[in-house]
Amino acid sequence: MCSTKAGDAVLRRFAARTANMKCDNIRAEQIMQLVAIGGHTRHVRGTCWNLTERGLTLGRDEDNDIVLDDPIVSRRHCRFDFRDGRVYLEDLGSRNPLLVNGLPLRSGVLEPGDEITIGTDRFLLARSGVEERLGSDANAAIDAGASTDTISIGFHRPLFLGAEQESPRTIHDLLVLQQLSTRLTRCSSTREVAELLKQALKERFNPLAFWVVLCNPEQEIFVLDQDLETDAALPTEAVQLALREKRGLLKVGTLGSDRSTMSFTLVTPVAAGGTAIGAIALFTAPPRGTFVDDDLRLLVLLGQSLGPIFWTIEDMEQLRRENEYLRARAGESLTLVGSSKAMREVSRRIGLAAKSELSVLIVGDTGTGKELAARLIHQQSARKRGPFVVVNCAAIPHELFESFMFGHERGAFTGAERASQGLLGEANGGTIFLDEIGDLSLDNQARILRSIEYGTYRRPGAEQDSRVDVRVVSATNRDLRARVKEGLFREDLFHRLNGFLLRLPRLREHAEDIPELTQHFFDLAKQRAKYPVRGVSRKAMAHLQAQPWSGNVRELRNCVWQAVSVAQGDTLRCEDLSVFCPEVQEDKAGSAGRSLAELERIHIAQTLSACGGNVSMAAKSLGISRSTLYERMRQYDL
Repeated sequence: MCSTKAGDAVLRRFAARTANMKCDNIRAEQIMQLVAIGGHTRHVRGTCWNLTERGLTLGRDEDNDIVLDDPIVSRRHCRFDFRDGRVYLEDLGSRNPLLVNGLPLRSGVLEPGDEITIGTDRFLLARSGVEERLGSDANAAIDAGASTDTISIGFHRPLFLGAEQESPRTIHDLLVLQQLSTRLTRCSSTREVAELLKQALKERFNPLAFWVVLCNPEQEIFVLDQDLETDAALPTEAVQLALREKRGLLKVGTLGSDRSTMSFTLVTPVAAGGTAIGAIALFTAPPRGTFVDDDLRLLVLLGQSLGPIFWTIEDMEQLRRENEYLRARAGESLTLVGSSKAMREVSRRIGLAAKSELSVLIVGDTGTGKELAARLIHQQSARKRGPFVVVNCAAIPHELFESFMFGHERGAFTGAERASQGLLGEANGGTIFLDEIGDLSLDNQARILRSIEYGTYRRPGAEQDSRVDVRVVSATNRDLRARVKEGLFREDLFHRLNGFLLRLPRLREHAEDIPELTQHFFDLAKQRAKYPVRGVSRKAMAHLQAQPWSGNVRELRNCVWQAVSVAQGDTLRCEDLSVFCPEVQEDKAGSAGRSLAELERIHIAQTLSACGGNVSMAAKSLGISRSTLYERMRQYDL
């Protein structure tokens, strides 16, 4: 039986070193021992008794060699004798027969590795000869790097237990597996899995130390979580052996120079789909406890259960990162990055705005994340299951605004071959985001006011009004109060839009968030890098922190993405940034005293130059539409 062979191989050296009797006149390979491996006896698990011709008796009476505190055990239950190199078992008339390897037995000859159950106590018959040749698995482990002071053993079939080991040996272990599996299904990150696993391992194994490690395809390992009550180091060799051979290991060794004090290490790979993706390692030593083959069996089962969960969570995290990357590329990010006081206040006000049904006006410079804030308001509101429709007021031609916004009936004008519900109709039940509302003409401001005020509008060519239920979120980088005074923006529309005001700070007003933002954009971009870029150098980070970022977060994002795309090494350096970021010295000397419009003009010109005059590429780099870029080019005479 694989489990008893495992117990024999692991405990033979331990038994030889902790024997209670001196048997100098017997050859080492002939010493047989009875080892306590579980149950409710007063004896500590791992305690050994040498078998000699004198024999051993077991029962409840105090005059037995091994006293069992169990009411279902007879006063004198059974006897073990050692004659002619063989172990004989004799039942002494007990009412409840003992079990050998799970089968009742009254008398007979035992073999090394047999497991004896007496009442609720379990014992293992082990041979303690350390000079004896070990099994093939143990020798392979020693050849792989285990010292002569330790034994490493494992299961024969990679990643799987034998047929007789497919289930836990006790109801308690079955409950541990069931409860842990149920809780693991609620985890959404590897950190949550590690924390839950820590609690379960402490309750079941009570180790002095434990480690949860993950590995890459090259089997480079890194610690995901650990808990140490001693100065034990990660058993790297045992972990690598378990990963390489894809099997659980129970390693018995000594602590320091005291060769009589044993240590126990359990290691199992965490595997999924035939691939080891990590490992669990446990360490203990008396008097805290010992580990035996049943512990290894349960840990291997835990490793097999964890594998698919880790794999699924990692896939989900990868999908979330890729989804966020694509959303960010499309301007639909839902991640507000930044832990500064300014950004915490923005996050708080977004939450307040989301709870109400008031119209929201978001103001801030270009690139501060106005659309992101609008999406977060929608996502956190009661309308989150409804549509979120973006209207770029600056990009829609003046004469087509009414048709785009309100739709039209078939035949309403030349070319209207079919009816259209318009952007306002598409947003019914959700949120409509009016971006660049400050660029809307007075005529179109009047057209949109009634629909916002009363929730009704009439499509061109229609005979009756249509009703719509939408929440309006608008954004602008212009000073609408100043435009109202200049007669360029309707005051009644301004007050209707300004139900809840949200101001977004410039990046230089929360510059302490630059490292966090840089790392966020770097993590999104590195998946698509031509070369495997692993980090941002300190000089490059300092360079980024020294920039004025007139284009705010959008400019920083584009700079990082572009630099990652052209990086030649495994670290993002200043040289990679220089093409897309102006020199620090030039910024310090030239930005002071310049207007925001002038800085925007310089930034657009530099981006066009870096893109070789390609307007489409420059618009993507700037994070704006081509029509908006053309408008800015006409405005700045570029």
